[in-house]
Amino acid sequence: DNVKTGEVVDALSEAPNLADLTSAADPRYAGWLAKRQSTMEYLTRKGLGDGWLALHKTYPTNSGDGPAGAEKVARDSFGKNLMTPRGAAALMASLATGRLYPGDDRATSYAREVLTHSRWQPWNAVTGPAWPPGTRYLSKAGYAYDVVCEIAHVELPNGRSATLAVSTDSLRPPDSTYPLPYKHTHLADYFELVADEAGLLTGGARPLVS
Repeated sequence: DNVKTGEVVDALSEAPNLADLTSAADPRYAGWLAKRQSTMEYLTRKGLGDGWLALHKTYPTNSGDGPAGAEKVARDSFGKNLMTPRGAAALMASLATGRLYPGDDRATSYAREVLTHSRWQPWNAVTGPAWPPGTRYLSKAGYAYDVVCEIAHVELPNGRSATLAVSTDSLRPPDSTYPLPYKHTHLADYFELVADEAGLLTGGARPLVS
């Protein structure tokens, strides 16, 4: 939900958009930008965020249909958000295993609860059907234009686990014409082969990272 995500960005950064700001030379901009960069800086301190730009909202959102004010100045200056597949997988692994919040079991439990989905829920599952019954499936899926994305952490019934990230332009014909859930989960066939090749399903030891 882009609107709710925008509200979260405002709350965490304590820097809602300055709609009347039009230039980086405005004396308010530097302080606003420092607050908006706080999440990215936090993740960098945690050893995450290599090659990332985690600064902007996704539009339309709570501050408008497109970038305006300070948000437009920031995007014009830095370009759009960026995340590498390996960086995305590292973030998910840190959330799922408690490394992002060491010693804070409540935060880790909450994150795992929010990220846990049915493997067959179309809007939340991309690779879900690839995994065997009994798999704990933590994921964040995304769909925009012709792009399908997912960051997932799976804990298999054989005791093995894996974290993966996928981003593809496969949400276009003929894939986009498939009925749900196959419109969003057709990549599961491929990832079932990947998991088998990596030895996850048969007891091998090679890691599947990204």
